Amino acid sequence: MLRIVRVVLETPLWSYIGDHGLRRELELFAESSDVQICTPPSVLLEVVNTPQRQVRARIIDALRSKLWVRLPTEADSQCAEIIAAARRLRPQWLWAAGALRMDYTASLREFWQRRIWRDAAARADDYAAHYKAVMSDSVRLVSQVHKENAWQFRADSIRVDELPNMVVTFENDKVGGGQGWRGDPIQLWRACAAEVLWRILSVQRLAPRRSIERRTYVDWLEESLSIDRMLSSRADFNTFWYYDVAAANVPRTWLQENLPLAQYDRRIDPNSSVDWQHGLYVYDCDVFLTSDKRLHRALCKVLEFSPRPASRVELMQLGRDTSKVVEAIGRVLES
Repeated sequence: MLRIVRVVLETPLWSYIGDHGLRRELELFAESSDVQICTPPSVLLEVVNTPQRQVRARIIDALRSKLWVRLPTEADSQCAEIIAAARRLRPQWLWAAGALRMDYTASLREFWQRRIWRDAAARADDYAAHYKAVMSDSVRLVSQVHKENAWQFRADSIRVDELPNMVVTFENDKVGGGQGWRGDPIQLWRACAAEVLWRILSVQRLAPRRSIERRTYVDWLEESLSIDRMLSSRADFNTFWYYDVAAANVPRTWLQENLPLAQYDRRIDPNSSVDWQHGLYVYDCDVFLTSDKRLHRALCKVLEFSPRPASRVELMQLGRDTSKVVEAIGRVLES
């Protein structure tokens, strides 16, 4: 019995498939070769921002085949890992018995795995406008942070292969990151995760449900966890991330914090800041295909140290004739 190979294609490859009308060719290839094409919502969100409507419609049509497997959002999967870890390590963060509210999260999953794919073509302008309103400032902010960090990394001559050994201390911070710290060096990804998630949850928990304001992590986490309990003690929150949770149990958070670090020796732009959204799907597939040299390089470097098995990451170099993209995909998967 042949093993099914799960494949994720990054956005530019879908652009070529849509531009050249190759959806049926890709379907036939997948059916004849036991390949399962998996489609991340992050790719669809990037596509709906394509300004040319006809081009956008062709790409969306390629993405909407009934043969493809629609993946959960990267935030849903990441938060599921955090919830599972909290059940073991912080049961006090859980809602009391009978207090769980599953209906709202179920509606979110229905939206991301069904409705947005069904409505994307007809409502692409609406989705693009909403994405711009919610995300544009965040993308610019994160991009600026990455640029500043890239400058510091280059100034300190830090190499990507040093990432696993990079640590921080909090001698001069007794208010924020220093709470819960035991005086020993902390892995950089752990310090970043604690700081970033504390800030995000502190802001997002104030936004009402179904509002224009972004509350992605709160929406997914509060299915099982009380955000107020999580944030009731900064020291306990930090200790969870600094010492208690194993990287192998939260690989998406590990990758989310390490992937931007691996991009610091390259030019940083807003696209670099959202690459992690696509990159987190290396834990959902067997082969991750991209034509982005920078993303390929960063993923390969970081995944050398992955705490959990991840997919094979392959670079698609198509040249000028992008109409042969399906044939190229076949060659890469056979290699």
